[in-house]
Amino acid sequence: MQLDIPSQVTFEMIFYHSSLISYNVGEIIPPGNWGRGYDGYDPAKTRPGDWLMLARELLFEKVRCEKFPHKPSRFECVFTCQILSDFDIFIDKYNRTSGYRYEVELIDPSLPSHVGDYTLCHWQHGVTYKDLKDVANKYWSGVDIVGREFLTMSALKVVKVL
Repeated sequence: MQLDIPSQVTFEMIFYHSSLISYNVGEIIPPGNWGRGYDGYDPAKTRPGDWLMLARELLFEKVRCEKFPHKPSRFECVFTCQILSDFDIFIDKYNRTSGYRYEVELIDPSLPSHVGDYTLCHWQHGVTYKDLKDVANKYWSGVDIVGREFLTMSALKVVKVL
């Protein structure tokens, strides 16, 4: 089933965002924080399993560049949820309770965006590289979404601290 994405995102739409960075109402959250986190990646100084997250992101980026180049890069975008219940599930499921939570608006809704399934971003052992590419293709295809995340190249404006 194809997800019905609004044909036009407006300035008035509220989104939900989580960050380890504290922002005040009215402040701007720039895109790309997730990707910048990998700029200084050093396997000797990271937690076990971080290399797998980087491998996942590199594979997702490879598939995006090859088949979905018009979609925003996960390294360069900002992540939000459009629906509060999806956001709450994301926070709980991925243990994001130590961060800050915000209601936000897009600064420029005309910039590239994508609705993907965040549940596809966690790999299981025993799958092949082809299986993983299929998962990345499904993510970028935006079909049969279970956990919706909204990626955008727009900066965000903090409307409310939750």
